[in-house]
Amino acid sequence: MILHTILPREAVFPPCPPRQPKEISLAIPGGYLTGIREEGGVRIVRVFSTDPKCYLDPALSPGQLYHPT
Repeated sequence: MILHTILPREAVFPPCPPRQPKEISLAIPGGYLTGIREEGGVRIVRVFSTDPKCYLDPALSPGQLYHPT
């Protein structure tokens, strides 16, 4: 198909969305966490737990680097 238009290519075909990094799930004491693997550990994205202590632990807050043992 040929497309004849005076609009620039970017207006007709929007750029592709950036690729999202692949998330991984890890078991932690009291629940699970989802994160993105980086050098030196896993960057925490979200925590799944029924234990309130997991949510109150500053080492398990989203954005922190988790070092699995």
